[in-house]
Amino acid sequence: MPAKVRLEHISEGYLAIWKGAGMQAAVDGVGERIAAEAGDPWFKYYARPGNFTAMGFVSSTGPTGAYYEQQEAALSRAVHA
Repeated sequence: MPAKVRLEHISEGYLAIWKGAGMQAAVDGVGERIAAEAGDPWFKYYARPGNFTAMGFVSSTGPTGAYYEQQEAALSRAVHA
């Protein structure tokens, strides 16, 4: 007869992983890659650590970046696996 396994959820452990420096570094690396592929002078990565997880976003730095996104989908094409 197989042994019964019991799992206990400890939320503090999950938060330590999702908000840790390693997770933020992974998010930063991907964000910086996306900004570089979209067009370095027109798009920039901003790290914004959240309450529950590491986060960041890529945005245009001005109207030129918005134009390239609208006409050529520069940022949308840079977001790939």
